[in-house]
Amino acid sequence: MMLHECIKKSYAQQETELPVLTDYAVRIPPGGKSDALCETIITWSHNGKEFKTRGLDRIKLFPLSKPLKKCEQY
Repeated sequence: MMLHECIKKSYAQQETELPVLTDYAVRIPPGGKSDALCETIITWSHNGKEFKTRGLDRIKLFPLSKPLKKCEQY
């Protein structure tokens, strides 16, 4: 939740509308090993356009934060 609030604040400071998160998928390989690569794909909608951001990392939290940060580029 804190990351989302930071992104919202950043967009507000730039007077830009925040894209709407429309869908997401998280892929965690079977086996539950802590060093397994986890992937998150987030689908966004902004100004009538749809785009996706993707994150891949060994720590399960980071694959979610990476595509959120990439969203700031749009």
